[in-house]
Amino acid sequence: MILVVDDEIHMLVLYRKHLAMYKLMVSTSAVDAVQVLRHNKIDLLITDLAMPIMDGYALATFVKAKYEIPVIIVTALSAHQDHALTLADHVVVKPVRWDELKKIIATILIRKP
Repeated sequence: MILVVDDEIHMLVLYRKHLAMYKLMVSTSAVDAVQVLRHNKIDLLITDLAMPIMDGYALATFVKAKYEIPVIIVTALSAHQDHALTLADHVVVKPVRWDELKKIIATILIRKP
């Protein structure tokens, strides 16, 4: 199961469209995503970086401290890419190239025990 977190509804619609071959759960906030993580077996987290209340940095930090779940951070903020790399298994800079994201996901899920 892949958990996708983004506060922009149109992005969640695009994730559902382009990643239809995977089982997805979506969340519009990192705070809600924490609850999803507590109650579901998640194999991969894909999160936006810039979100209100709890951002993608905080969510990735929480996930890395509590779970053994790979994290992909998606951001429009290329200046933050280096810092995001310290928290994530991979960083994708928007606009998302869907074919590239699918390859990254496949590689991460193959490596996951």
